[in-house]
Amino acid sequence: MIQTEAINSDEERVLGYLRRFIRDINSDLLRLFCRFVSGSDNLSFAAINVHFVPHLRGLARRIVAHTCSQTLDLPTSYMTYNEFAAETRAILQAGHWEMDFV
Repeated sequence: MIQTEAINSDEERVLGYLRRFIRDINSDLLRLFCRFVSGSDNLSFAAINVHFVPHLRGLARRIVAHTCSQTLDLPTSYMTYNEFAAETRAILQAGHWEMDFV
């Protein structure tokens, strides 16, 4: 489901966090995650492409989604799973990124 090639220990670590997060979240958060990645509540894509971005640190750190290509820009600066999961949940539950039809 995730397409990428981790080439160093930082990338391996955060890729593991992403996989664990997807595996551990409930169905409501999974629906929000699908919408964040693809713009659709349903699993309408075969894979998530991941690009690692080492330069997003501090207050600028966040996961960025490109819905047309189902691509995530994933910062490599997360040091713990709890830190990654808390920030990712906050992004998904914030609601300000949602796309709705009028």
